[in-house]
Amino acid sequence: MAQSCASIMHLIHKYDFVVTHMADAVAGTEKRYADGSLASSIIRDIGRTNPKDYVKDTAGAENIGRFLVELTDRLPKLISTNIGLLVPHFGGESYKIRNALVGVLGKLVAKAFKDVEGEVSSKSVRLRTKQAMLEILLERCRDVSAYTRSRVLQVWAELCEEHAVSIGMWNEVAEVAAGRLEDKSSIVRKSALNLLITMLQHNPFGPQLRIASFEATLEQYKKKLNELEPDVPSESVADGLHSDNDTCNENGEIHNVHTQEQQESLTDSCLTHVEEGIAQKGSPVPDVGNLEQTRALVASLEAGLRFSKCVSATMPTLIQLMASSSASDVENTILLLMRCKQFQIDGSEACLRKMLPLVFSQDKSIYEAVENAFVTIYIRKNPVETAKNLLSLAIDSNIGDLAALEFIIAALVSKGDISTSMTSALWDFFCFNVSGTTAEQSCGALSILCMAAKSSTGVLSSHLQDIIDIGFGRWAKVEPLLARTACIAIQRLSEDDQKKLLSINGSRVIGILESLVSGFWLPENIWYAAADEAIAAIYTIYPIPETLAADLVKKSLSYVFDCSGGDELQHEIDGSSASILTTVQVAKLSRYLFIVSHVAMNQLVYIESCARKIQKQKVVKERADIDRHNINSKGAIPPDSLKDNSINAELGLASSEEAILDNLSDKAEKEIISGGSSEKNLIGHCASFLSKLCRNFSLMQKVKGYINEMAIRVEDEDERISSLAKLFFHELSKKGNNPIYNLLPDILGKLSKQNLIRESFCNVMQFLIGSIKKDKQMESLVEKLCNRFSGVTDITQWEYISYCLSQLAFTEKGMKKLMESFKIYEHALLEDSVMDHFRNIINKGKKFAKPELKLCIEEFEDKLNKFHIEKKDQEATARNAQIHQQKVDGMEGFAVAGNIREDSVGSDTTDDETEGEVFNPSTEGMTRHVNGSSNSKVMESDEYSNASSELIESEPAETEVQSAKVNIRGASKSKAKRNGTKYQKNNVSASTRSSSRSPKD
Repeated sequence: MAQSCASIMHLIHKYDFVVTHMADAVAGTEKRYADGSLASSIIRDIGRTNPKDYVKDTAGAENIGRFLVELTDRLPKLISTNIGLLVPHFGGESYKIRNALVGVLGKLVAKAFKDVEGEVSSKSVRLRTKQAMLEILLERCRDVSAYTRSRVLQVWAELCEEHAVSIGMWNEVAEVAAGRLEDKSSIVRKSALNLLITMLQHNPFGPQLRIASFEATLEQYKKKLNELEPDVPSESVADGLHSDNDTCNENGEIHNVHTQEQQESLTDSCLTHVEEGIAQKGSPVPDVGNLEQTRALVASLEAGLRFSKCVSATMPTLIQLMASSSASDVENTILLLMRCKQFQIDGSEACLRKMLPLVFSQDKSIYEAVENAFVTIYIRKNPVETAKNLLSLAIDSNIGDLAALEFIIAALVSKGDISTSMTSALWDFFCFNVSGTTAEQSCGALSILCMAAKSSTGVLSSHLQDIIDIGFGRWAKVEPLLARTACIAIQRLSEDDQKKLLSINGSRVIGILESLVSGFWLPENIWYAAADEAIAAIYTIYPIPETLAADLVKKSLSYVFDCSGGDELQHEIDGSSASILTTVQVAKLSRYLFIVSHVAMNQLVYIESCARKIQKQKVVKERADIDRHNINSKGAIPPDSLKDNSINAELGLASSEEAILDNLSDKAEKEIISGGSSEKNLIGHCASFLSKLCRNFSLMQKVKGYINEMAIRVEDEDERISSLAKLFFHELSKKGNNPIYNLLPDILGKLSKQNLIRESFCNVMQFLIGSIKKDKQMESLVEKLCNRFSGVTDITQWEYISYCLSQLAFTEKGMKKLMESFKIYEHALLEDSVMDHFRNIINKGKKFAKPELKLCIEEFEDKLNKFHIEKKDQEATARNAQIHQQKVDGMEGFAVAGNIREDSVGSDTTDDETEGEVFNPSTEGMTRHVNGSSNSKVMESDEYSNASSELIESEPAETEVQSAKVNIRGASKSKAKRNGTKYQKNNVSASTRSSSRSPKD
């Protein structure tokens, strides 16, 4: 038996493909021979294995884990009796073994405790064991490893699908899942979202989970319960809902095993009539049976209310997850919100509105998820229901949501998902053909039709007269936004429909638009939006819009001064009537300025469109002239002309213009960003324009040259300029493969050479690095930034480069590239700040690294620390050597100064004075004298005592040799002459004292 177990364990550790077959073989022996000793022996061997062994052998740990899960699936009861041998491995470091044990517990809870036959005592033990397993699963939701936390949540989802979670445990699991929505790991958040989706789908409380419904029904049944037990004091009915371990009393006896089933069936039967109970609050509630059954139902309703509140409380977190950078977070959040909408969770409808702007996401999977959710929720088979859903969306949405809704509607119309029957239903709502339609609903229906017309202009062609009559008729006074929407509809008409409208009702339509702009029949808060669209409609359909626009401006000006016409106004101004200029109403002046500005803007757009048309016609005419010129008298085109035409076709007609633009691009960029303009906030005006260029043109010129100047503006003191600069880089990051990735090293090099505050530099680089999402680009940046260390000697640049490295998201490849580039940046590890950044990188890498990579990271950390300490020691040694050399150089300077002094006073001193005076010896003699003996000692003189220091050494012949004397620092020549005798006496006495002390030393 032992040899067989050892062989099986060896095969499992070595070969991953034998795991399933070995589990089948072990399970087959138990079923065939009714002997589970082989399986028990294998489990015993696995349990006895040191947990640290699984950390080293990751492949073997994974195979063992798979084997345990497969064996538990085949022999759940046998494993349940031996599970105690495996539980200690929850304390091991191998997350793969912990994941496997979590899967084992899930299989046991689902399969090992279904058989309730047997003695009461055995049932009690099995139920307690099951409850202990469930508690372990709840505890493992807070495991240190994200992989284990994710696996536990997946197991809970499987248990919910198997209906293996009791009502008493249901809310605990739901609260844990709601808490894991804020986990730092995306895989855990994904599993938590999937768990909540599964719990909603398999919830035991009914198809509707509105809080109000539960509260109303619960209140009625509480009254019913109080009637059934009038003499019993009120207690918390939550005790009526038992978990699995509560089904046993103190004596180990089992309560009725069908109690839970009765609770669930009673809950389902009651919740099917929840809506009826809400609609008819005065009607008596259905009688569910005796006191115990009513108490169980009330407890179930309380649990359902708690679950509904728990899911509803996650709505703010779900809104945040929809803004996550992880696509899986967004996709699964949308799926959960769809499920919440299905079960009528409070707040789910408002959260789904927040989903609409995600259609502008650059991630295709997110856009498809939003579109599919929109079709599933709002587009129904019944056209009338679809129309109601869409127009209610249009009514309740804000400006941003309306833009997103327009994008989705246009896409669905182009795909054919919105059929003609749906558009017909929308027209019925707009024309008030549906009973009970309000003016607000009519306006919403026309808004949806205008959105559809963006993709198919023929949608509006069949109801031109209705748009004029209803949009500008009496209903526009009831719902003022209807007039603005009608103006938008006029702009969305096709060219043929516009000509048709002008030919039939041209004067009426123009008169309506003119009265809308210059009249006062719209409310003040609506007029501005309506006038904007009316002016745009005039420039869209009127043949000569500038004449009508000029009349509108003049008329508006006359209203400002309450004059009947422009001539009278001019006459009064010429008469210097100052009272007119001082009595202008603010509202009228505001309207006048609004009209002037919007007419000017639309006039500019109109001129540009006319210029484009003229340019097109000119190009067509030039091509026709060239073709006629090249055709000879025989009607044939010369070969040279064909060759020239083919070359022109390849190069493009505008190649010369593009060359000119390329030459001017650098100058233009320089003038925009750092030109000599005296205007302080020039960049503030240009940043929005540049961001629009990035957003609107699919082929944008490469940003180069002065991009670092724009990067500095991210930290500008003016908040508006800072926001516009961030918007520019945000739009730039969406182009192609993110140009910021290629520009980042160059920006780093230029910013590090400027006198930026360290905090500002870090904020700028953190913002730019945050816009890079792809792993491959991050890995490449690691190599690029490491290469920048070579040839750099500035400590500040070392710090900046290492900071940028610490801001990157390191993958396994990126960490290996960092380790391989050690020789490039090893010289910079001397600085503590650089070392701190590398320590941050190592700490981040350890958190999510696999065990084998974690070991490499730890070795790399030891290598960095060791090299840093060695560099520090070398620096200290070099510093000490430099200090010593400075001292030696100072002594040499003193010696040279003493020689000069001696030469200057030598002619005035006698031989006796020369013997007694302090003099400076040659440096070479002193150095040789000092190095000649290992026992020499220096007696330095005190600067304030006029005594010289002497060097005494013991020769091998035990004779004392007096060394050269060092001149006293600061002694002047004149003082040496006057006090020569005094110096001589002092020096002799000092020499005597020094000589007498030297042998003792």
